[in-house]
Amino acid sequence: MTDKQYPPFQVWCYSKDAANDDEVRKVAGREDFGSGMGFVERDISFFANDEEEALKMKDRLLFVKGVIRVEVINEKDRTEFFPLNMRRTFDSCHEQHKNRVGQEFVLSRSILVPDEKHDLEVLPMHVIMFSDGTEIEAWTEEVFTEA
Repeated sequence: MTDKQYPPFQVWCYSKDAANDDEVRKVAGREDFGSGMGFVERDISFFANDEEEALKMKDRLLFVKGVIRVEVINEKDRTEFFPLNMRRTFDSCHEQHKNRVGQEFVLSRSILVPDEKHDLEVLPMHVIMFSDGTEIEAWTEEVFTEA
C-alpha cells in the first residue's frame, strides 16, 4: 500500500464564520479538503499544484467579504497574507486611464470568478466608479495598497 500523494501547496483561508464558505469555494475554483471552526475564526483549506496557482488563489480569496487572512503553505515554509487597504484616490502607471489619476472613486464590485470576459490570468479585477458616474475596470494595484 502506498501513501496518497497530495499536491505540494495548501491555501488556508480564514474568515469570520461559515456563512461565506460557498463563496470561498466558488472563488477558489475547487472543493476544499477540510474546514472547521477555531476559537475565533473559521478555516477552509485547498490544495494547489504549484506556487503560481496557490498565489493566484490567494489573490482572489483576499477579496471575498469576511476573509480575515490567507496562508500559503508548502513543504518549506508558510506565508500569511492579509487583505489590502483601498486607496483614497485612483493611481495607475498605465496610459489608458492616466487622466483619472488622483480622482476619488468608490469600489462598485470585485470580479473574482472567471466569466466570458475574464479568465484566471487577469483576476481579480475591480469595477470602480468616479464622481462623474464613469465606471471602469481597474487592476488591484490601481485600487489597493498593501496593508
